[in-house]
Amino acid sequence: MPSMMLTFQGEYTQENDYIAAANRGRSWNAKVKDEETTRAWAEVKKEPRDSIPDDAYPLVYTWHWYWKNAKVDPGNIAFAEKYIADGMQLAGLIRGDGWNDVAEIHHYFSIDNKNPRVELTLSWSDDPNKIKPKRSITKRV
Repeated sequence: MPSMMLTFQGEYTQENDYIAAANRGRSWNAKVKDEETTRAWAEVKKEPRDSIPDDAYPLVYTWHWYWKNAKVDPGNIAFAEKYIADGMQLAGLIRGDGWNDVAEIHHYFSIDNKNPRVELTLSWSDDPNKIKPKRSITKRV
């Protein structure tokens, strides 16, 4: 199974801080989202990479979050995946992060107070006969 690993240095804005920014006003949210997405874009652009080919989709995302301490809940940390996915799309690495682009998402969490970072492995099947996952929408009545 082909894969690509990316490293994003430092800690990204976690969900509670994003909510606090929202309480200051809509423009604060937009500012945080824009800054974090641009930061992820810059990390992707540090090394030359080819875009992931269309026939590789849907992708499997394996996130490993290395945080400086355990004071923040893992769910609040993983909130930052959206900034990073949008940064990768902006950089042209991935075509998108919608239902047809993502097959699975896995999260792992560790403490590393000397080198906080996010390691992301994108993987996909190289089988030309692979079956694309079907998505269903459940309607509530």
